[in-house]
Amino acid sequence: MNNKNTQDFILSDRSFEGYKPFKSALAILLTLMFFLALASALILGIAVLGTFYQQDIIDKIAMLSHGYDNFNVYDSTGALVTLGTIALFIPAMFLATNITGYRPFSSYTSVTGKWRTRPFFVCLAVALIVAGIPIVIESTSECNYTGYKFTLAGLLLCLVLGPLQCIAEEYIFRGLIMQSIGGWINISSIAVLLQAIPFMFLHPYSSYGMVEVTYSGIIAGFLVYVTGGIEAGSALHIVNNMTLFLMNGLGYQSIKTNVELSSLLSTVIVDGIFFAAVFLLKTRTGIFSEDLPKKPYSNKKIVSEKLSA
Repeated sequence: MNNKNTQDFILSDRSFEGYKPFKSALAILLTLMFFLALASALILGIAVLGTFYQQDIIDKIAMLSHGYDNFNVYDSTGALVTLGTIALFIPAMFLATNITGYRPFSSYTSVTGKWRTRPFFVCLAVALIVAGIPIVIESTSECNYTGYKFTLAGLLLCLVLGPLQCIAEEYIFRGLIMQSIGGWINISSIAVLLQAIPFMFLHPYSSYGMVEVTYSGIIAGFLVYVTGGIEAGSALHIVNNMTLFLMNGLGYQSIKTNVELSSLLSTVIVDGIFFAAVFLLKTRTGIFSEDLPKKPYSNKKIVSEKLSA
């Protein structure tokens, strides 16, 4: 694959030596199987410990099927069940890609085959301004104060597992699924649109909320198209989720199953502004063109060229 454009990254799957369409499908299936096994083991472990400590674990697990109105990342059990299980997609995908063997787990990260730290933190700073501040303002202005919810353990686990949960979703949807679809159909834009569908079903919102999540998933996909990696989408995802988690934990209820039209419109504007800011960063600074590999990976047919800003 000649990376003259970062959007080639979405279509990179078929450029790996040993690629076969069934292998990417197998990687998705194995990832799901490993995830279910790991998540079941985690929940079983929590349930056993909960029984020992006389905590009502079953009720907390059952809350997951009730949408976001009873959303809980505020105590240790809630954070482990809600965030920890999703974070397990990372080791699940790592195991699956090692079994299929035609491309390494790290190759789903970016055109460089690794996590680009500087672009990530730059995008994180942009996301804090564009998305984080509006969420804080909106949450506090609604004055729906429900009381402080965090336990110390819950807060610490939320701070650790929250970002991992967001990154895990980016690896699965904008990494494994989107790039697998790109390999099957060889059309970047369709791959971006299709990966947003399963992403939507992962989030049990009302109709406006489903549209909102689909839109955010599409924006995250096109961020990969523009930047050649999942770092920018991860930055926005982390700021959005962590700001909501923290504001809710502090007592400002802002995570709800029933999403209103005003929230959808706000997301359209905020995500659009973030995308425009990242696009300007790419074209004006060339930050996403740094550290491109000059030699191909030993197990794949990739020759990366210097990207133009």
